[in-house]
Amino acid sequence: MDKKILLCFTFLVSILWYSIAFSAVPVINFAAKHTVPSGGPERIAADSEGKIYVTDNLNGIITVFSNNGLHLRNLNITGSPLGIAVDQSGKLYISDRKKKNTGVYNSAGDLIFKLGNGDGEFILPNDIAVSTTGKVYVTDSKANMVKIYSTMNGVLLSTFGSGLLNFPSGLTVDDLTSEVFVLDYNNLYIRVYDLTGNLLRSIKSSGGGMMGSSKILAPLDIAVDSTRIYVSDAFNSVVAVYDRGTGSFLKYIGYYGTGNIEFKTPAGTRGSRSSA
Repeated sequence: MDKKILLCFTFLVSILWYSIAFSAVPVINFAAKHTVPSGGPERIAADSEGKIYVTDNLNGIITVFSNNGLHLRNLNITGSPLGIAVDQSGKLYISDRKKKNTGVYNSAGDLIFKLGNGDGEFILPNDIAVSTTGKVYVTDSKANMVKIYSTMNGVLLSTFGSGLLNFPSGLTVDDLTSEVFVLDYNNLYIRVYDLTGNLLRSIKSSGGGMMGSSKILAPLDIAVDSTRIYVSDAFNSVVAVYDRGTGSFLKYIGYYGTGNIEFKTPAGTRGSRSSA
């Protein structure tokens, strides 16, 4: 059974699809590449119809693609959009690093409301994940925590990770297992929580010695499927793959470059099992 992983690369300015064959060690097959007509793609999301959304914080836009890579339109979002997620109803959740907020938008890009107190709610709002339980999770990287809000009205429900997380970057939610996966950037751990923020386990993000190192050095985003965890490493220009059950390192996807399975700065990552 094949699965899909969707990757976004900041300097390559492309979106790539990969087919991941189900096996003990993943077999990677290149599927497609789509050029992003913008200057600084950061994060990526897909809705239930397969449309792909890419944030461009340099130009303040969201680029929208069809599920086969056709450029559909740009959504002009005032500010500097960074993280993005889409819920089951099609609402967009977009973090703004300059205004330090996370806004909720309709599919046309019109603002519905902002989470919490709006501008200044976060120190550095980064990645976003939405749960079907009516909660949206945002990594506030410089506050060293994850904040949970209601998808109905944006009210802050709770926070978690303070005292453990050190600059949390990417995160994703798996509603099927009721787990939240958070990248602990400076500590180089993958932290796994339940949906209310209780720590379940930690996975050390060590790898196979890429570029003379035994660890991931710049983990930016994370995706999961039923058996694996995928972490984009912007420094080593790879995506590291881990066994979800044991936490064991399996392999790297990609190398540095501009070819079909070569990356420059892999940033956003989303998988077919990921809920965000």
